[in-house]
Amino acid sequence: MTKKNTVPSGADEMVLPAATPPNWTQDEAIAFGCARDYILDLMVLYMTLLDDMQSQPEAPPERVAWLQSEITRLKAQRRTLKVSDHEEIAEIRRVYGALLKGSRGVW
Repeated sequence: MTKKNTVPSGADEMVLPAATPPNWTQDEAIAFGCARDYILDLMVLYMTLLDDMQSQPEAPPERVAWLQSEITRLKAQRRTLKVSDHEEIAEIRRVYGALLKGSRGVW
């Protein structure tokens, strides 16, 4: 049986469903959002590098292929990441955060 809240509105009452608490904490939601942002930032960095590299006639094909592969992998990782993936989120924040911090001169 679902608990319902009632809110008086004049002569009639409006019935509202009971509020459902979220399945995650605020800290989990923040960590998840940060991880998704790190993935996106790394994708943008790799896309920028790929674009720059492809504009050069002597671009190393193995480097181009690696960047394309990483972009595809990051897209899939971002799409499938869940708030409950605590270990993966921590790893993303640690590893990708360091990569992005080290790449500031590249942008």
